[in-house]
Amino acid sequence: MKLKEEDSQLTVSPDHVKEEIEGKHNASYRFFENRKCEFYPCHKTDIEQFNCLFCFCPLYYAICLGEPQYIQLNGSLVKDCSKCDYPHRTENYTELVEYLKLSLE
Repeated sequence: MKLKEEDSQLTVSPDHVKEEIEGKHNASYRFFENRKCEFYPCHKTDIEQFNCLFCFCPLYYAICLGEPQYIQLNGSLVKDCSKCDYPHRTENYTELVEYLKLSLE
C-alpha cells in the first residue's frame, strides 16, 4: 500500500524504506509521515524521512534506547527527549517493538 501523492498529508512506505515481506504482510505498517502536522518535525534531526509512527514516544516512561537528557524542573528530574530521534528512525522499528514486547512480559 502506498499513499504517496503530492498533495497528501500522509506518506506511507516511502521509496527509501525497504519493502520487507513478512508472510503476506507488506512492511508499510512500519512507517508513516505527516509533513503537514503543526509540530513536524518535532525534533531537529538529520533524518531524511522522519517516521511519525511513534508520535508520542513509547519509551518516555521506560528505559530509553536512545540518548535522552535529564533536566531539573521544579525540583524534579525530568526526561528531555528534544535531542533524541531514536523512535523516528525507520531502522529502529524492529528493536523498539521487540523491546516493548519484552517489557510487557
